[in-house]
Amino acid sequence: MPITQYGLAHNYWWILSERYCDPFRLVASSPMNHLAMLGDAVALATVAGGAMIVLERFDPLAVLRTIERESITYVKGTPTHYLLMIEAAGERPDFDLSSLQYLYWSGAPIPRKNCLATRSMMRRRWVEAFLATTIWATR
Repeated sequence: MPITQYGLAHNYWWILSERYCDPFRLVASSPMNHLAMLGDAVALATVAGGAMIVLERFDPLAVLRTIERESITYVKGTPTHYLLMIEAAGERPDFDLSSLQYLYWSGAPIPRKNCLATRSMMRRRWVEAFLATTIWATR
């Protein structure tokens, strides 16, 4: 059964209450041919009335520069994206990532040491979701 526009919007209104950022500013650097980016990026930014900065492709330095330049508050990615961003941030530790409020990843668990490094990149909370059944969150 196809998902209606109303169904998609209603779902992301509910998700927004869980992933609220103020202001809602998202960087999108993954392919938009998958529901994860269409929903967790495009639909979420739309129902939030927020801004979405779209990058042509994923590049860890470009994402970090965009977070810094555009005061990004929400990032959606995969564990590989975050591991590459941690590595790139280590090469230039003066990135200002203080605007980050919410990091979300899915697809696989992230190793604990990398999870802690990811948490140190931001001030508010992170969420890990994988296998569509398990979610951990911190505040």
